[in-house]
Amino acid sequence: MKRERIQSFDLIRALCTVGIVLFHYSYNFIELSISGSHLVFARFPSGNWGGMMVAMFFMLSGAVLWYNYGEKFSPGHFFIRRWLSIFPMFYAAWFVVYLYKVKELGNWYWAGPRRVFLQTFLGVDGYLLKPGVNMNYYTVGEWFLGAIVILYALFPIVRFLFMRNRFTGIALRGIFTVVLTVAFVLNLYRDWFDISDGKNMITCLMGFWMGMLLMEIYIKKIKDMSLKGRRILGVSCAVLSILVTVIAIEGVSEVIISHICGILWMTVLMLVGERLMDIKPVNLVCTYISKWSFGIFLVHHVLLYAIMKRFENGSMGFFASVGVFLINLTIICFFGAVLSSWGSFVNTLYKKLEGVFKK
Repeated sequence: MKRERIQSFDLIRALCTVGIVLFHYSYNFIELSISGSHLVFARFPSGNWGGMMVAMFFMLSGAVLWYNYGEKFSPGHFFIRRWLSIFPMFYAAWFVVYLYKVKELGNWYWAGPRRVFLQTFLGVDGYLLKPGVNMNYYTVGEWFLGAIVILYALFPIVRFLFMRNRFTGIALRGIFTVVLTVAFVLNLYRDWFDISDGKNMITCLMGFWMGMLLMEIYIKKIKDMSLKGRRILGVSCAVLSILVTVIAIEGVSEVIISHICGILWMTVLMLVGERLMDIKPVNLVCTYISKWSFGIFLVHHVLLYAIMKRFENGSMGFFASVGVFLINLTIICFFGAVLSSWGSFVNTLYKKLEGVFKK
């Protein structure tokens, strides 16, 4: 049976998508030396908005996968569905930008030998790229894509650790939660990885696991709470998250802050999401942005830079920067929608071929 659709997922995904675009838009002003009192959505006293949004994306991925595959799981079906959701769009966007780079640099192998293409084929070129150390054919999608591909590959193992069954019971879930939490904290104060603390696989897995835990608690406990209880929980989480973002907390890693804020806001949005999504304009906007979110994620860096490069070393006021952001967002959503349509076409084609071979 198909599970009941949780509309809060679309709301969270849409908000995080727009938040990430706005975060990178804000940093373009720094990178391109654009002065003025422009729109800023970069940092709060103890962390940065981009890190919090990314943490929420990993939590959302864990929550969605546990909700959809917690009871019934076929590895073959899972990996095919994940591949179809990522790689047709990724390959299309990558190839267009790759051809542009070929034209710009006049070289088909502008990032080294052909074997390096393997990183792109697997979707991990952005994750494995070390600027100033190595080169690969990374053009779109940034590091997050490689991290989510690895997490999808690990999901069968993660699911086994999370499940209650006659072999493990609840104990293994609790043990792994403790071990992962200790590793997550220690990792922030040790140099275990070359990649930054906010991007290494322990941090990514922590967000993913937190999303699964939240989904389990939501289904088993929160969903059946009284209206009063849900309101108290929602207001408490909202107040705590606001306090964490406005008060400077000394000595605590911003990665920890991002995860604390992420889980608090995830809880709030899951509590109020169904009500908000009953508002037709909100539902319409969030549903479409959620549907296009992966396409938006793939192209937003390239398009933002191409557009904002025109304002390099210039100046921009606040209202002008809001207008320019809306123009950027519209263009990014358009190309994200185009990519999503391509992805939907490939999925439809696969289903038709699957039906033919089953007959």
